[in-house]
Amino acid sequence: SLLRKAEPRHSDKLLEHPNIRITPIWSMEFKTIMWSIPLDPLFFYKIARSIIRCDVIQVWTFFYILCMSFIILHRFLRVFFRRSVLALTMDTIPKYTFSWSPIIDKAFVLYITLFRRVLFHWPNVIVLYSEKMVPIFKEISRRTQGIIVQSTGVKTSVKRLDKQHIRKVLWNEYGIPQETFMILFVALLNHRKGVDLALQTMKRLDRNRFCLVLLGNSSSRSFYENMAREMGIEDVTFFLGNRSDVASFFSAADAFFLPSRGEGLPGVVMESMTYGLPVVTSNILCTNDLIQDDVNGRLCSMEDIDCYAHTFEDLSQREELGDRYRRQAFKDIQRFDWKIIVSQYEEHYSQWLRARF
Repeated sequence: SLLRKAEPRHSDKLLEHPNIRITPIWSMEFKTIMWSIPLDPLFFYKIARSIIRCDVIQVWTFFYILCMSFIILHRFLRVFFRRSVLALTMDTIPKYTFSWSPIIDKAFVLYITLFRRVLFHWPNVIVLYSEKMVPIFKEISRRTQGIIVQSTGVKTSVKRLDKQHIRKVLWNEYGIPQETFMILFVALLNHRKGVDLALQTMKRLDRNRFCLVLLGNSSSRSFYENMAREMGIEDVTFFLGNRSDVASFFSAADAFFLPSRGEGLPGVVMESMTYGLPVVTSNILCTNDLIQDDVNGRLCSMEDIDCYAHTFEDLSQREELGDRYRRQAFKDIQRFDWKIIVSQYEEHYSQWLRARF
């Protein structure tokens, strides 16, 4: 079978490279919020050693304890050791680019207010994923210099697998109807990703002609499975958890759906574009850097169920519409190819090291 059993985490085989050194840090993870607390007795030693040894330190976002520790230690160690460069990278700013929840939003406002200078002025460089984030960041950080825009990348040279064969396998293994229009959702199963919106959209569609396949997991999975049962769509809604064979589903699906309430530069949308899937998603910051409405996909207002459902009806009945979206999407995603992005990062690193701040 082309379809392999679900795995609890994605493959880390890319890390198995002679040029990559890994420093493991023992931590306790809170899976409900995907946040971890380092418990390693050598935590600060390992961070300090990494800062001293490396020329460039690139940390991901500003609200993890690990990243905050790098920012603080780097500030003091650079007084005594060679000047390395610390770049803080982020694709979202909770509360300001999307709303997490009223309580968490208020917590982020307080956190940023108290630690604004440490978080946003101590790093040498700020790397943002989108031009649209720059004015937002400048306003909340009160920083105007040392800000660059650099996106992430995607592998654009992918091989689509045989759709009919995979649909047959999906029917045999999971009972996913072969002849229906298959809508694919890939993300964490939580409110921000819009799982409830995906289910509401499925309820509006003809259950004899459409099905919804959701890949991903979280502590809320049972909640959304119960929601599907209460809506009466459990027989056409398939929760398949975390997968190591997502490429098979990209090849089998007829369209990709991400009605998210908040994103950075969503990798799953980028991957869908490389696989030639028509993308239907929400018109939100960064996602609309990838998808242009009715050009290479469809953008709908965040919670516009009518727009989502109408678009899938159109795609199922107008083959030429899906063909137009997928051709333009594949053309547009080429500028995010990893070869181009890596070259851009190499140039950034060279400039930072020459400056040494």
